Amino acid sequence: MDGEAELVALGGLLHDIGKFEQRGKTQNRRHQDFGYEFLKKYVERYLKEYGELPLFARYHHRDDLKTFNGSIRLRNLLNIVCEADNISSGERREIEEDAKFRIENPLECVFSSVNLGKGDAKKMYYPLRTYSPESYFHPVISHKNTSEDYGRLFDDFEKEFDTAIKSHSFNHLLHVLEKYTTFIPTMLTENNDISLFDHLKTTSAIALCMYHYHRKQLDEDIEKEIEDRKEKKYLIVGGDISGIQEFIYTITSKGALKYLRSRSLFLELLVEDVVAELIERLELTRANIIFAGGGRFYIITHNTEEAKRIIKDVAMHVNRWLFDRFWGKLYFAVDSVEVNGEELSRFRIGEKSIWEVIGKSLKKKKLRKFLDIAKEGDFIENYIPDSEEFGECDVCKGPRILHNVENNKVCESCREFLLIGGEIPKSDGFARVKGKVMVEVKYTLPFSSFVPIRVDEVDKYNEGLLYLKGHRIETKNSEKLDELGYILLNVGDYYSRDEDKSVKEFDKLAEGACGVKKLAVLRMDVDDLGKIFSIGLKGSDTISRVTTLSRFMNHFFKNCIDLICEGSIPAEVVGETPRIKSGRKRKEVVVVYAGGDDLFIVGAWDHVFELAFEIEGAFRRYVGANPNITISAGYAIFDPKFPLYRMAEITGNREEVAKKDGDVVAKIDGVEIRKKNRIHLGDRGLQKAKSHGTGIAFRESYEWDEFRRIWSEYVTRIYDSGESKLLVRRSAIRRILDARREYLKNPNGFRWSVLLTYYLARIKVEKNGAEKKGSRMIDVVPKLATRDPEKVREKRPQDIYHVDIPLKFVDLAVRGGG
Repeated sequence: MDGEAELVALGGLLHDIGKFEQRGKTQNRRHQDFGYEFLKKYVERYLKEYGELPLFARYHHRDDLKTFNGSIRLRNLLNIVCEADNISSGERREIEEDAKFRIENPLECVFSSVNLGKGDAKKMYYPLRTYSPESYFHPVISHKNTSEDYGRLFDDFEKEFDTAIKSHSFNHLLHVLEKYTTFIPTMLTENNDISLFDHLKTTSAIALCMYHYHRKQLDEDIEKEIEDRKEKKYLIVGGDISGIQEFIYTITSKGALKYLRSRSLFLELLVEDVVAELIERLELTRANIIFAGGGRFYIITHNTEEAKRIIKDVAMHVNRWLFDRFWGKLYFAVDSVEVNGEELSRFRIGEKSIWEVIGKSLKKKKLRKFLDIAKEGDFIENYIPDSEEFGECDVCKGPRILHNVENNKVCESCREFLLIGGEIPKSDGFARVKGKVMVEVKYTLPFSSFVPIRVDEVDKYNEGLLYLKGHRIETKNSEKLDELGYILLNVGDYYSRDEDKSVKEFDKLAEGACGVKKLAVLRMDVDDLGKIFSIGLKGSDTISRVTTLSRFMNHFFKNCIDLICEGSIPAEVVGETPRIKSGRKRKEVVVVYAGGDDLFIVGAWDHVFELAFEIEGAFRRYVGANPNITISAGYAIFDPKFPLYRMAEITGNREEVAKKDGDVVAKIDGVEIRKKNRIHLGDRGLQKAKSHGTGIAFRESYEWDEFRRIWSEYVTRIYDSGESKLLVRRSAIRRILDARREYLKNPNGFRWSVLLTYYLARIKVEKNGAEKKGSRMIDVVPKLATRDPEKVREKRPQDIYHVDIPLKFVDLAVRGGG
């Protein structure tokens, strides 16, 4: 990127920086003046080549720009940032004429703006604070900021800003702004949910796109052309990887977790490699990335024939490389849609969200994968080499040239994944290096190699040990290298450590469980995420709001999941959680994948069970308890030797069942909206039930709070989670489950209730290993045998139906063996 393009990108990024300082001062001056003086000070110190930079703070409003008397070219550059500012802040249309601006107004939680007809969301707010990828935060019911709060925050910001601007690193500057301006509202009106950081970021991105679009006209008077919002000046570029499930989970070998984690991280780095290449060739910055994670990305660029050619070339190269490397298992759909300024500002094309439009385009691409690189007579024959080493890989089962590694015959990719799988836990990040890299442990990607590095060895790398000087280094969930201008690469990568600090494998994870030594797999994702973006913000979509929403959602899955697994989040945040064993914090689990809006976790069955409810509780608090933003899950218990691909398949199917179990509660634009928010924990025996025709809505899954209630009301009375022991004989569990089977045979009858009352009256409660005389179990859980008439009228199941899975889990917890 040349100097003038970077000037425009910086001008867009810093045009409103004066708002930050203004709110911490008592002087009655405009934010434009504060911004101008602030930037002028630093330009004179460190950026003399960008002497015009302060002007972007002074002249980013139309009325101010009318007074500018400089050259036509500079006027056009200032007008580009001015127009980008207006497009980025489409939410200004929502401000009422009599709106009052008050310093105490905090940033409203962006999740409070989402409405899918599932219930009303309360307005929630964020206190003024710094943002860190290593922190969990949630909104509160009310809060008031003060000028002193802004002043203290600005003082800390200026110290880090000095270092960032001195480094001449756009990425470092972007990080510092994210840290200090994420929880600053763009405007001081009530109910403003646009982060100042996202407004600055999107303004910079739009301005740079506009600069490239009008680049050849900048010496002419093009005021009208710059301000034309009907012309399709922009492209929203989307990418989506197809084949992820088969690629990650079809693994059959020892050391499967190493392969699993390294393959999962490979997909994250594949997205990063493609995005980095597009940004480099299109002469953009990382501010142009709207979203990247979960096997997808979206960036904004300029709509020119050259840009379209670059996008096409990158897509073809990636897919040719993927076909060569993985025999067609992975495909990267890449496409773009043209938008004008008005559409970009509203983030809608006509009545459809831009997400929806680009999503449909990518879906078509995935249905016709590899057609863009196919050549007649060149698609199969040339991929079957004449070699004695050619055969089926023991790990991925693909036809490949094989190598002997750890008593397995593996292909080059699986060999690479195995080698780097052992290094992932030890590394702090990766150096992205273009060209040949003479090291064995690395990720090979379409445009570069990613070499694992450690913070304490950075100096050696930069001295030339691996010839990485000048190459970009991306840190993994760490700010340690950020002062050097490196890029944060956030990934959910928590793992339970073995004695040698390596990742525990399936059998050792199972050994950490209470009772039976089994594994469990948990899959979770956000309900109706596509609808949240396409219709959940309808009427209030703007590019800045969409960017804030996607960034905050991604933060939870890429960063907060690790904190929950570590036990770093307070108990009051995660809320009431069913416990197999009280008091433990760190979980015996491995986060195989977490990012975007979903996760895959494997570990000791009881740890994973508790973790599921902790994640749901923390997520609910994170989104301000908005009933329109929920999460559903599939959970299953397995023997450690059970095939991994079947674990993934079973839990994936259970997750889908949980989502389908929800009732339809609304219709928006003809789209049915279900109230999901459920977890499928196991087979409920409905296949054998003779309850058809009763009208009772039996479900395979639980609502989260429904399970919590059952556990609290019944299980805690007969099971001591502190000592992981039953307070009754195990035969009581069998008797209760017998009564449940009677209930399923005839839910409208009374036989089950009579039998259960009889059973429970005969079972005495045990305490401290001895029977407690005079107390009977029927006194402990009287409601369980009671037939609730209100539930009969509403055709809802009695509690006896819901108690099966909790009792089975308690039974697993107190078993001493297999």
